[in-house]
Amino acid sequence: MSKWKDRTSYSRNEDLVSERVPRTWEIESPYLRIIVSRWIHGPGSWFLTCEAVECDRLDLNTDSAALAKTLALALVSARLTEMASSAAQMLKDEEAG
Repeated sequence: MSKWKDRTSYSRNEDLVSERVPRTWEIESPYLRIIVSRWIHGPGSWFLTCEAVECDRLDLNTDSAALAKTLALALVSARLTEMASSAAQMLKDEEAG
């Protein structure tokens, strides 16, 4: 079972603070790598990056990390379903000649 991991690059100053605040979350499987992160040019929101579905810094329009992670999984799942459907249709067309 995959779990979200904090992949934030903390500065030395942050290492001295007792409570660090994650800015980058990542979840992986053998075929997928999904990243939910803050972005300096989009304060107050979380962004989705997932190369497998051609997503690069998609604004998730939420300030909640928990909601952002849920939205990211839902969006990637929906996109993968669309991609699989498209491939199935291509195969059907190919077989039909």
